[in-house]
Amino acid sequence: MTEQSSESKVEIGGNIEGGTVIVGNHNTVNNILPQPKERDPKPLFGSIPARKTEEQYVRRGLEDEVRATLKQARAAVIVSGFGGMGKSELAKHIDENALWVNASGKNAAAILNELLQRCDLNLPDASDAQKLARLRELFLRQYPDSLVVLDDVRDAAVSPLLDDILALPCKFLLTSRRIQIKGIRSLTLDKMTPEQAFELMRRIVGDKLIRPEAETAQKIAERVKFNPLGLEICARWVWQQQHGLNPFAQFYKNTEKDFQKLKAEGDERWNLNFVFDVSYNDLDEADQKRFRQLAVFAPTGFSPQAAAAVWDMDISEAESALERFLNLSLIQAVKGTENRYRLHDLLDEYAALKLKEAGEEEAAQTALANWLIELFGKRYHVKTESIPVIAPEFDNLAKSCEWVLKNSKGALLALLATKPRNWLFNYFRQMSDWLRWLNGALPLLGENEKRLKADALQSIGDVQQFRDERDAALESYNEALKLFRQVGAKLGEANVLAALSRMMVSSGEIEKAEAQMAEIIQIRRALQDIYSEGADYGNFAIALLNSGRKQKAKEYALKARPIFEKIQLPAIVEMMDRVIAACEG
Repeated sequence: MTEQSSESKVEIGGNIEGGTVIVGNHNTVNNILPQPKERDPKPLFGSIPARKTEEQYVRRGLEDEVRATLKQARAAVIVSGFGGMGKSELAKHIDENALWVNASGKNAAAILNELLQRCDLNLPDASDAQKLARLRELFLRQYPDSLVVLDDVRDAAVSPLLDDILALPCKFLLTSRRIQIKGIRSLTLDKMTPEQAFELMRRIVGDKLIRPEAETAQKIAERVKFNPLGLEICARWVWQQQHGLNPFAQFYKNTEKDFQKLKAEGDERWNLNFVFDVSYNDLDEADQKRFRQLAVFAPTGFSPQAAAAVWDMDISEAESALERFLNLSLIQAVKGTENRYRLHDLLDEYAALKLKEAGEEEAAQTALANWLIELFGKRYHVKTESIPVIAPEFDNLAKSCEWVLKNSKGALLALLATKPRNWLFNYFRQMSDWLRWLNGALPLLGENEKRLKADALQSIGDVQQFRDERDAALESYNEALKLFRQVGAKLGEANVLAALSRMMVSSGEIEKAEAQMAEIIQIRRALQDIYSEGADYGNFAIALLNSGRKQKAKEYALKARPIFEKIQLPAIVEMMDRVIAACEG
């Protein structure tokens, strides 16, 4: 008897499907089962989240450009913009047969797995390379030129693996708060137009509700800065309160000054604060602090130098941070010759809340105030080359003054209101605001702050003289002069005397004015203040010209002209030439 091996090998050729096989010692296996065939995957094309109907959807003007870009071979495009702009809703209306992948909060590996699931592929143990190879085969063989939407791609997803995903043989539409991803063309979705905003609210609440309050609805659109999500929040709130009296007016009253009330109860998706939290929470701790500190600036914007000062960091580091914020749609560039940025609409209110919650408002506001004081101190004189730098800062100066006034910081307010004296008087000319800041500073100054008080009184006199309030101006100037002399401030003394000399000209006291002008020039020369010497002569000439003393005016203009020519201020030289010509005419 032959000994049998403990392991047997049976080889059977041919197709035995459904047949009978006898193995070994009459072991019978009946009805052999067929091998399972590989199942064709069925991607979930067209299975996109619920979207507005065509009757509900308000076109944004970007749809055709997105479609035109996607017609290119293996095209990819990003619809970018900050929270609440309606990026996802627009993507839903680009192609109803798209393959929709929710990328929100996911890294590239999670996005890849989500894409596999949407493509009906189960590869739990495969490597990333194997998963990508299987997807590549699927799209090439069965679904060439199909559109894949990656909705809400964030920082966590940006990696070489995402690059590999985007290299798959299909078209990609990404929505993201990031503007730049792998060099893909980015189309920015901005706020709605006034017409689109009204139409969006009308389609949600209907004509019957919106027509009686059309003007208030427009005010609400302006309040939410034409942000589509803000508009939807309003419309949903109004719809819930439709049986009340004037629901649009009530919504406007509730939210006019309170950003946190821009929400519809019951769903965090209709809460602007919650939606903006998504971007904020994606930042690291250092960038979160930098972002909320930007709330100290006016909505019209800030320079990188100002941001660096508030952040207490090197300008190159500040510029890098601003580039990150720009790419994340947290800030946007301001048009103009100078490099400036601003927070997106409504994000300034959101950042202000975060700044207060962090207890950092006073430190950030003080840093901005000190930077403005230094800036105007360095560029004290109004010069043509300084205008592009200084002109945009009035709004920041005003916002800073208002905060300092509200918080009763007298010395800081006095400096903010007097360092830009020449700019406020000769360029900005916002006299009412300027006078309010100056008068607000005076009672807050202590006995040992005489110099600041004198500076403020001098500037008050300037405003009063500009308004032709002669008696009040004389009183302010004389009080300032007394304080300047008490503290030995020769520059301040000369400035007040110059103002008084011009007032003498206007009242016909020419000889007395000229005698005082000679005294002023001696002080200027002792201080080696050549610019102010020229300015005194020039301003005195203009005062004489305005009083009809053309010959005298020409005499002083001719003294001023060579000084400005010497210090190379051609714009003021040209001004003196015009004064001289007027005297000769």
